[in-house]
Amino acid sequence: MPTGRSLALRKDQIAKWISLCGHPFLFSPVIVLLVGGFLFGPLESVIGLATVILFCLLPASIYILWKVRVGDWSDLDVSARKDRPHLFFVGLGFLLLTVLVLWVTGQPGIYARGCLAAIILVMVGWFLNRWLKPSMHTGFAMLTACSLWPLSARLSLLAILFAIAVGWSRVQLRRHTWQEVGVGLFLGMLVCRLVLA
Repeated sequence: MPTGRSLALRKDQIAKWISLCGHPFLFSPVIVLLVGGFLFGPLESVIGLATVILFCLLPASIYILWKVRVGDWSDLDVSARKDRPHLFFVGLGFLLLTVLVLWVTGQPGIYARGCLAAIILVMVGWFLNRWLKPSMHTGFAMLTACSLWPLSARLSLLAILFAIAVGWSRVQLRRHTWQEVGVGLFLGMLVCRLVLA
């Protein structure tokens, strides 16, 4: 029979995997690829996703990795609240650049709208960061999950349950409180309703 310590370690391991799978740089692009393939076909989907990766996710990832390597930030999640405004500023720059490239290259408007939703989510998270540290993991997971609703309510509900599991993982890993996770989930749902519904 497993001991209390081994159960806690197992829960932490499960939480790490859920958190990784729910990372905004992984979960959202996978869903974008699937939805883009359904709406526009595989080629348009791959081009749209490649644009988002090349002009936003890849440079943001390299920047975060560099900040951790030089010791400015403690971890790849940018867990320290004091570091998050800097990340939000840089992220907004990359998102705006991505919107510009999507517009100039004449790609389907849904990709730019998705970036606009991300911009709003980041700006609200930045504003609220003065008082608490909203979970951007859960915010993006819920935004992505709710955006699936027009295509498939069943798939959207499954993704919403996954977003809640991502919230649990963030609390389990002691990156956020339940309040911060709840704010992230609410923001993701609200931004989706305002921008993508």
